[in-house]
Amino acid sequence: MRIVVVCTGNLCRSPMAEAVLKRRLAALKARHVAVSSMGTMGLQNLPASELAQAVCLEHGLDISAHRSRGLVADELAEAHAVLVMEPVHKEDVAAACPSAAGSVALFGAWPRREETLDDMVPDPIGRALEYYREVYRQIDRHAARIASHLAQGATCHPPST
Repeated sequence: MRIVVVCTGNLCRSPMAEAVLKRRLAALKARHVAVSSMGTMGLQNLPASELAQAVCLEHGLDISAHRSRGLVADELAEAHAVLVMEPVHKEDVAAACPSAAGSVALFGAWPRREETLDDMVPDPIGRALEYYREVYRQIDRHAARIASHLAQGATCHPPST
């Protein structure tokens, strides 16, 4: 099973979410799930932001080797779920890969079918370290739910429209 996590630049939220989700899946021995991340802005080969790296290190995760990637249509098409941070990312994914549109959901809501604006994970770029910490806590809370769902062998389903 392939999961792609998407944010705007692939510099803060999605690299943190990728790392946290991988760790939670490994702890649950869910080896059947592969996780990657991308950004809608098309930034290539940039490291995760310094504050994202710092917050991850506070939690024992080293994302210093991460390099940003733009949306890759072939990978999006093959993904079982594309988990985005904001509703606008859904539109960006659909534009880049129309066949993936049905597998896109908010990271903060999945696997629920219903989504609200409260399910968005806010962008910490340009904010203080404490804001990054709050975003990390949100990501970790959502990743726990997502990993548990995936580890149980659950199937992915599109959100309701």
